[in-house]
Amino acid sequence: MPTRGFTLIESLVVIAIILILTALILPDYNFGEKSLLLAAAAAQINQDLRTIEEMAISAKDFHDFVPQGGYGIYFNSYTSYIIFADCSGNFAYNPSGTFCNGFSELIEQKSLSGDVQFKSAAPVFPLTIVFTPPTPKVAITGGASEASVVLGLKSDSSRTRTIKINNRGLIEFY
Repeated sequence: MPTRGFTLIESLVVIAIILILTALILPDYNFGEKSLLLAAAAAQINQDLRTIEEMAISAKDFHDFVPQGGYGIYFNSYTSYIIFADCSGNFAYNPSGTFCNGFSELIEQKSLSGDVQFKSAAPVFPLTIVFTPPTPKVAITGGASEASVVLGLKSDSSRTRTIKINNRGLIEFY
């Protein structure tokens, strides 16, 4: 009477197939995870730009004070950016001093996660974009008509996402 079950050879073949499939899938998983981080970072910056645009349109109070210059975003590092209230009306972030009823202009400093970094910003780096109420008008560093920020992976320079904004407030990312 023949025995039922798997032979040692059959078991080894199945284990070898599982190992081969695992070796093929894991690199794609890591690549997909990093691509997702890059897409999420670009979407977050896009959302932050839209939020500060909305804050300028609605003349939102900042510590019981409507900033005369509106609200802005300052790309000053390869791994972080600053959201600020432009209380002095100079279309720039003032890191020192208190200009908003005794408060710093800083609203929030955000950091990029993991392997994501800013690759470039145009027209210049560091780059400031300010939305001024009530229209809002958009002031870009150097009076440029358009700005772009390119994010990429530290480990793979071919993977990038670009965010563009023009002086009329149109925000695009791809």
